Amino acid sequence: MKFKGMPGEWIRERYKINSMFKLRTVGQFDENGIFETEDVRLIEKLKVNYAEADISHDLLASDSKPHSENKCKYCGEEFEKKGQLLAHYRKCEKR
Repeated sequence: MKFKGMPGEWIRERYKINSMFKLRTVGQFDENGIFETEDVRLIEKLKVNYAEADISHDLLASDSKPHSENKCKYCGEEFEKKGQLLAHYRKCEKR
């Protein structure tokens, strides 16, 4: 089963030894934010915190134009870097 999460995020599970709890690393989400496992016990635990990945929906979403984070909220001009956007606000948008 495939799960969707933050890319690079580690998946850890808690287990008990005597009276202490310890963490064991189970895996890591890949660069697309997908983690695949066949372990039934782990699947039940991951369903609580992570959504199941719908691959066909993810492919359709990746085809659409990505949302630009560096876009002026006043004039709509787009910039490559955050610093360029902040300089634009300082110089041009005196409100």
